[in-house]
Amino acid sequence: MLVYVSAESYETWTKVGMALQWTNAGDQAYGLWSEWSMHSDKYDPRSQRRAWVSMKLDGGVTLSTLFWMAKNNGWVELPPVVSSNGTIKQTLIPETDPTGLHEPPGILGDITRHILETAIRPQTELAVNAALLLAATVLGRKYVHESDLRTNLYIISIGVTAVGKDHPRKVIKNILKAADLDYLHGGETIASGQGLLSRVKRTPNVLFQLDEFGMLLQAVQEKNSGRYNKEIIINMIRLFSSADTIFFGTEYADQANRPTVSIEYPCVSINGTSTPDTFYKSLGSKNVVDGFLNRFLVVDVSDQPRPPLMREKEQQEIPQQILDWIQQATNPQNERRNLARFVPSPVPDTIAVHESPEAKQLLQEFTAHVEDLASINANTGIDALWSRALEHTVKLAMICACADNIHDPVIEYEHALWASKFVGYYTELLAHQVKQRIADTDFERIVNDFYLAISKAGERGLTEYEMNRR
Repeated sequence: MLVYVSAESYETWTKVGMALQWTNAGDQAYGLWSEWSMHSDKYDPRSQRRAWVSMKLDGGVTLSTLFWMAKNNGWVELPPVVSSNGTIKQTLIPETDPTGLHEPPGILGDITRHILETAIRPQTELAVNAALLLAATVLGRKYVHESDLRTNLYIISIGVTAVGKDHPRKVIKNILKAADLDYLHGGETIASGQGLLSRVKRTPNVLFQLDEFGMLLQAVQEKNSGRYNKEIIINMIRLFSSADTIFFGTEYADQANRPTVSIEYPCVSINGTSTPDTFYKSLGSKNVVDGFLNRFLVVDVSDQPRPPLMREKEQQEIPQQILDWIQQATNPQNERRNLARFVPSPVPDTIAVHESPEAKQLLQEFTAHVEDLASINANTGIDALWSRALEHTVKLAMICACADNIHDPVIEYEHALWASKFVGYYTELLAHQVKQRIADTDFERIVNDFYLAISKAGERGLTEYEMNRR
């Protein structure tokens, strides 16, 4: 509402201050008033503070006055969403249609089905994530998009306890072992930033499967956390964007014992899992705007019911077509070395993945859509989440193309469509969760918890007794 109200008039400036003072929100209300006042050349922090202190909570001006001023200047209050029976609908998740996201193309679908058929608690979204990450790792450093993007992915699966997060990770390990590629699997705990780089230096194409990822974030961001811990996040950010170049690590004074780590074309993927409370409470607004969070595709299934327990599950052999595809992907035919002129050595056998005209057109339209969303959310932090949506989409589309035809991969329209729907849906869902759950102070986190509890209670609401128990 404040966007629609000018701060130039002294009378308006005073009324807005009194309306915010009336909320009794203390420094939070004062911060809003000051930020809004800065749009005027008349802003003076000393006068601002003196005026605020002199205002009374019962000065006769309430938020109703602010509503009235904003509406007179064009602000429109969004109507509630009403369901077919006439009741107000609680919109806890975006209304984007996720149809088809559970059915990835080609070998991705085979891997997904194998994970679900062998799971005690089959969770489709987590199976799809695992299939994408397995394929991304197998294709790493060999298949390159025409724009020089690689297949490295960071995906975080968010779900409540006992939702089935462990099984997809186990299947990935089993498949890599059966394909004699278990060396592509990194450690399941990262102790330091330098430890991370040492592992990637040894195997530049590597997948890290990290359970309780939210706890890792909490540990590395604690005030007393050592530098070796904080470098984990820094190196994750840098490695993600270094797949098409040479990564250079930290310069230390003692080069004899601690030489600078250099890694050529690192292709690092991360399969992280966490519970919602641990993950969102480990993040602050700085993680949204500093480029950390937008490097991840976050798939949140915490609002879904826990999958039913399937007590009788027989051990199944890994389908041969999955192992055959992996063999072909890791040993591409010699005549397909068509991108060697674009990639400086020592990365051999690099294969280019191009876009069909129809896919190119769709991705251009998706780019325009993403740019519009970023503009609408400019300076809110949410725009940062959309800034990498096209990059994620191209990577997923490239993986889909290789999943359909490993010998001559071309991104077709259906590949680009599936990838854009996946990225669009989960980025929108993440943006919604960021608005509702990420906080910078303990007080804000408590407010968020109250809001979520009331929202999830629906039309009946919660009594004070029930809220206290929660």
